[in-house]
Formats: sequence, C-alpha cells, structure tokens
Amino acid sequence: MLGNKFHLLVAPNGFGKSSFAGAFSSLKPKSLKIPTSLLHKNDEANKARIEITYAIDGEPDTLIFADEENNTISNIFSIAVISSKVKPHAKTNSAHSQFVKAIASLVIEPIVLVENIPRRPAKSIATSNFTNTFGVSENILPNIQSFAENYLWLGRFLSLPNLVRLTQKTVWKKIDAIVDDVSRQTGTAVDICKWIEVNKLAQLRSIPELQNIAALISDFSELTEVDKFLIAYQFAKAYQEDKENLKEWYAWITYLNRKDRCIQLLKSANSNPDWIELSIKETKSKLVVEFPLATIMSNGQRDLFSLLAQLMKVEFQLSGTRAILIVDEVFDYLDECNLLAAQYYISKFVDQFKSDGAEIFPLFLTHLDPDIFRHSALGLGKKDIRKVHHLDKFIDSSKKAGIAKMVILRDETALKPHIGKYFFHYHPDNCDQETVFVQNGLKKAWGKSYNFYKYVFAEFKKYREGASDTDYVAACVATRIAIEKHSFDQLAELEQRKRFTDEFNKGTSDKLDFVESLGGMVPESHRLLGLLYNDILHHKPNFDYISAIVSKMKNPAIRGMISEIPVPKLF
Repeated sequence: MLGNKFHLLVAPNGFGKSSFAGAFSSLKPKSLKIPTSLLHKNDEANKARIEITYAIDGEPDTLIFADEENNTISNIFSIAVISSKVKPHAKTNSAHSQFVKAIASLVIEPIVLVENIPRRPAKSIATSNFTNTFGVSENILPNIQSFAENYLWLGRFLSLPNLVRLTQKTVWKKIDAIVDDVSRQTGTAVDICKWIEVNKLAQLRSIPELQNIAALISDFSELTEVDKFLIAYQFAKAYQEDKENLKEWYAWITYLNRKDRCIQLLKSANSNPDWIELSIKETKSKLVVEFPLATIMSNGQRDLFSLLAQLMKVEFQLSGTRAILIVDEVFDYLDECNLLAAQYYISKFVDQFKSDGAEIFPLFLTHLDPDIFRHSALGLGKKDIRKVHHLDKFIDSSKKAGIAKMVILRDETALKPHIGKYFFHYHPDNCDQETVFVQNGLKKAWGKSYNFYKYVFAEFKKYREGASDTDYVAACVATRIAIEKHSFDQLAELEQRKRFTDEFNKGTSDKLDFVESLGGMVPESHRLLGLLYNDILHHKPNFDYISAIVSKMKNPAIRGMISEIPVPKLF
C-alpha cells in the first residue's frame, strides 16, 4: 500500500471486516487488548496479533507488530478507526403502572472530540511583547498575528532542528548586539529597515538559528528579507523567554482552528438546520458533538453526520508524520447523494492531513462492488490515487490462464465470431475452433465448445456443493449458459430456436425477453444474476474482476439463486 492514496478493502459480509477494524481500535500505547467479543469464536485462547511490514524511501522492509505484551506499531503509525455510532436505545417508564414499559429509539451517541481541552496560556504571542526591546526603533517590527494564529506555521516552527539552541547565551550575545545597534538608529521605519539591509543583513544570515526561522517564514509569506528576520527575532525571543508558554499557545491555537473547522463542517453538511440541531459544546473540559434523535433524520443524514463527527475526532487524535485511517463500512448503506457527500468530506480531510506535511493511509472496508467508487469524489477511478484489495482471495486456474485469457482475447479478429456466440453463450452446435485456440495460446481441448461446456459445468456443480477448490470464473460462465439453456428449452419451433441463438446474440437479456414475448417463463433470479455474469465476461483493464466475482459468488444469497438453476441434462 502507498501513502496518501485511497485503498478499498473489499470482502463480503461475514468475512471479518469489522473484526479487522476492531483489532486496530483495540491498540493501546504499549499492547493490544482485544475484547473477548472480537476474538475468533469468542475464545480467549485464540490470541490475536497485528503485523505491519513497511519501508520508507527505499529502505529495507521493517516489521512492526502488536500483541498482548508489545506494541511497536504506535511508535511509527498513529491509528484511527471510524465505524457506525448509531445505537438502539431503550427508555423505561413505570411511574404510573406496575408494569415496566420500554420505549425503543435510535440514537447517535455523543462523540467526544477532545478529552481534555488545552488551557489558554497566560500570555499571548504578539508583537507588543517585543517592541520595548528596540527602543525608539520599535515601529520597525512587523505584526506577527497572522503567524501566531497559524497552527501549521507554529507546528513547523516548534519542529525546527536545534531549536533548543535559542536558549543558549552564546546565540543571544550575537542577536542582542545586532538589536542594540538597530535600537540606536533614528528615522522612519523604512529608513531603519534600509539601514538593516545594508549594514546588518549579512550578520543576521550568519546566525543559523535565525536563518532557519526566516527560511520557514518564506514558505508561508513573500515578505522582504529584513521583515522575515524581524519576525524570526520575535518568535526566537518568545521561545527564549518562555518556551513552555509558546508550546501552550500552539496547543491552544491548534484547538481553536480545529474547533472552528468542526463547527463549519457540520454547518455545511446540515441541509435541514431548521429542525436538525447539531451542537458542539465545551463540557467539563471536553469538546463534545451532540446529535438529536436519529428518528428525525433520514438514514443517510444520520450516517453522514456520524461519519463527519468521527472524522473531526480523528483530526484531533492523529499525530506524527504517519497515520492509518480505517473506515469500517460507513459508506455501505448511504444513498447516492450522501455517499457522494461522505466521500467528498473524507477527501477534504485527507487533503488537510497531507497539507500538514504528514502521510496517511486511508483504508475503506466495504462489501460493495468497487465499481461504485470509480467515478466518486474520492477519485477512485484514477489508477494513480487508488487501489482495490480483495481480502477474500481465491487462487484458481482462471487467474493465470484459461477463461480469463479467453475474456481478454474475445475481440481478436479470429476469435470474435466464435467465443461470444458458442462459448460464453449457449448454442446447441458443437463449435470446433481448436486450431484458432492453439494459435492464440488458449487450451486446445476448450477449442470445442462442448468440451468447454463440460469443464465449466463440472466447476458449476462443485460450486453448488461448496467445494473449496472451485474455479469460480468457470462456475459463473456455466451460470449464464444454464440460464440460457433453460429458456432455450422452452422454445418448441426450430425457427424460434434459430432466432434465439443467431438473432438475439448481443446479450442474455435480449434472449430472455424473446422467450418471455412468446409466453415462456423466466425466473426473476435469472435476470438478477446478469449483474454477475455480464461483469466477468467483458474485460476491464486494471480491474481484478476475478477476485470481485469470487467475493460476490461467496454471498449466501447469490449461491442460493444459482443453486436453483436447473443443470442441463447434457452436462
């Protein structure tokens, strides 16, 4: 996985995605403490362990892990997990009756964004703190308010290497000598700044501690070089006089910035402010998001607000230069509009994290088809910024050759007239294309369509029996052929059968429509399964459609539908 790229982790319901997320949410600073309810079979004897292998800038792979006694993961990655916070709630009322009556409702649990709100420092960081130092030249100091209230700049400043040297007397002896010379100058601010540029700029550049701060200022503003050093001096002085107060100021400004973003985010996402009240409150040193009853909101609004509040909490939680964000199926039950909104807000969150100079790994656990996200706000359709990972991997023969290769080559000039008509659709004639198959690197035996049918239906039967070594792609092809054969057998006249195989040869749906128009019976499940077999038999570059189809076919409902299809007697 690559940092700052979106990763979809796809698996069917029941696979264990929430257990995966639960394991990461159970990480403690020095160990992994997973509740019994999340352990395999709820058995404490089944010990859990998380392992991550990572590499930085071409360095050798490094293994970090967490178990009951150790946690080396948290030394490298900050971890956050987002999941649904909608819970059932029962309120009892027995004041006027001998019987207790429980009233059920859905609530979104309040979310604590900040456990301990940082205290406001006793002293603000402002230019007025330093003007007396320059005597009559005090008016030359630029106002530092925009820097003092920029938590990104403050964080970068406090992370500068060798910052502690600003407490050393040898450094301040050089700085104070320059300040003394400047303070004796007279004239306008412009005149004095010009004098500094001519007479003192070289000396200022020679002090690394000030030069580093001035260089950092250049990343945030296009000031004159003299002004950069004058601002650098003010922050250097603030650090020298009371570095702890400066650190407290940074924590306070960071809190205010993020709190304001949270308020604006919830406000922008609330499409019904007249009756849906979302509040962010400071209560007992905590910052808390409170929601109304879930019943007064649509399901999409409810899940979207829950997601946004958790994103805000994550922003307060994550620290350091590397982080892993796990989103557990929050997208899976949103309508299209709120799905788009949710993805947009997550993309903005990741952009914010990246702008802070950090690297984040956003992992989205879902049972949905990855195609749903291909044209989304996350840009998951762009190969360079996203990756799809199918967790339920199944290695079968079609992954390396066979049917998968037939799908890729089906539009080749020599193969196109035959593969679609005789192999991937039902046709009563035994088409012999062995020579063409061999010329294109395909299996010779499958060059006869009946041999191909025999193979896919053998796998079809294994699939219905639940065999672990099933070729799922072959079983999927057999599903289409069996559905078409079921409809074909309802046609009594030779001319109708010929039209079925030759005229309606562009898709199974057309064939089923034709049979129904003649009074035939087509089960609804046969049409629903088109979502399955139509996907796999048309090649999509850069898409692992085999893993996707395996994931779908392992769903119990789909297995049930396929098991109801009559197996053609011929096979």
